[in-house]
Amino acid sequence: MIFYITVLLVNILILSIIYIILRRRIDRLTDNGRVTDELARELDTILAEINQATDRNILIIEDKIKELDLIIAKTEQRISLLRKDELKRPEPTELRKTDLTYSHLNRMNTMSALVTPLKVPEKIIEEEIDEKQKVIELYRSGLSASVISASIGLNMGEVELIISLFRQKENKQD
Repeated sequence: MIFYITVLLVNILILSIIYIILRRRIDRLTDNGRVTDELARELDTILAEINQATDRNILIIEDKIKELDLIIAKTEQRISLLRKDELKRPEPTELRKTDLTYSHLNRMNTMSALVTPLKVPEKIIEEEIDEKQKVIELYRSGLSASVISASIGLNMGEVELIISLFRQKENKQD
């Protein structure tokens, strides 16, 4: 019987030691100050990384702004030179076919004498029809003009023109 009591006391002592050790570990892990310090360190690291990325992006944007300022300055110089050149140039008294511009064409009554008919190869016409059909099919499937433009390789204006002509054609049929 003494043996059982001794074994029981030893087991209680071992369990008490295990309880104390586990309790200390749990207290250390749940220590609010320690957890707060770890979170603060992690947040500081993240903020430092964000600040570095922001600084890099700001420098890139500033460089692009400088490039754009240079381009604008060059463009303004060219415009002023073109205006000076235009002021120096005398008004043409008689138009030649080589001197025609869009504004001259608007002033003329007979453009048909200047325009020569173009012969377009049938292969090019077929390719244009195929592209138009692709645009219409993609539009019918619910895709936007920008997505269609990117997928086919046409510019946005062409795609929007094809779609608007298709809509007009559908409205006339209804």
